Amino acid sequence: MPVRRITTVLVVASAAVLGLSGVASASGEVVVPGARLTFDTPTHVFTLYDTADDGHAVYARWQVQGSSPVVGYNRGGPGSVARWYLDTPTGLRITYQVCVDTEFQDVCSPTRVDRT
Repeated sequence: MPVRRITTVLVVASAAVLGLSGVASASGEVVVPGARLTFDTPTHVFTLYDTADDGHAVYARWQVQGSSPVVGYNRGGPGSVARWYLDTPTGLRITYQVCVDTEFQDVCSPTRVDRT
């Protein structure tokens, strides 16, 4: 199996500072109370939002067809944003979900299936 390189870029900052209060141009989205994850197919970018002042980190899990699963955390607190760019070919199957990291049982969205 060929090795696919995933370039990870993590940016954690206030959404207000970044001016991200507008509507995202996401191709796909999964949401749970406290977290939102968008995937923009044209740019291959995941954006993970911490949407609650609850003291819990949020994380995204994804897997690109033919690659190992990946987990990316956002520990920046309420209003923070994390982004990952996937350096992967177009047209591959990708599955992803968003979760809130709680003390007992994490709260996760259903898994969404898209194409890169």
